[in-house]
Amino acid sequence: MEGAFRLPRFAQYAFARRAFARRAVRLALSAPFLSLLTLGAWGGGAAAAHGAGRRVIWRDCWVEHGAFLVPAAFGELTGAMILDPGRAQSALHDTPALASGLSGASATGAFSLAGARPRAVTLPIQDLDPETADLEVSAFGVIGADLLAGEVITLDLRHGACRMSRDPRAARLARGGGEAALRSQDGGLAISTRITDGAKVREGMFRIDGARAETSVWAARLSRAPSKGEAAPPIRLRAVEAAGAFVEAAPARLIASGDPSAQAVGTELWRGGVLTLDLRRKQVFFRPGATF
Repeated sequence: MEGAFRLPRFAQYAFARRAFARRAVRLALSAPFLSLLTLGAWGGGAAAAHGAGRRVIWRDCWVEHGAFLVPAAFGELTGAMILDPGRAQSALHDTPALASGLSGASATGAFSLAGARPRAVTLPIQDLDPETADLEVSAFGVIGADLLAGEVITLDLRHGACRMSRDPRAARLARGGGEAALRSQDGGLAISTRITDGAKVREGMFRIDGARAETSVWAARLSRAPSKGEAAPPIRLRAVEAAGAFVEAAPARLIASGDPSAQAVGTELWRGGVLTLDLRRKQVFFRPGATF
């Protein structure tokens, strides 16, 4: 607006960081709680046609133990797959694959997501026990960024409803909340994310992890180690923020990798609203408390 006062960009950035830290520090931690992550020194993060125009509404997607689960089929395999945009390459889980007669390092078959028109794809067969072990429903694979290219995917996590479209107008319905740019990181999808332990604020590119609730953090330590014989307490961050989504006491996990690009934001961040991934325009939108 003409004549309106605007802070210089660097000042806006500084104020935003302080406001985020203050908001997180106001969190009142409840008693038997947890071990908080204390952030270490860090230098910052490292900064793919079918059925054009179609729109598919899923009414049976859900989140289980933090994993996005969606209906899919590959050849004779049908059921649920984990939707993990932060993963570069899709894969089949070796146990159900072998049970269906698939063997070798990879398999080629007709892949269909949420009943959309099948297309022939070749997927590696891998041990996905780390991603599927806690699931009550058997997931026969993981859908990564390679099979999501060109899609607009909307996830309403509170009501178990999802939408997938190749219509560029679909993303317009997602606007009105927070938004951020999608970036490719080692082939997976990542967004700018802020995390804090209450004293330090770290900002960088975090992969969008669809396989677990926890935010995966590198270069951090526990505020307190469990006593001898004590079960390891749950690990939390004071706060996590990305694309307008904000969650306090966020579940977290330490990763041993020495590469900050292995960091990922978990699904817990998106539970309070509607998340839209526009892979056509490389944008992510989040509307808190919304539905579609």
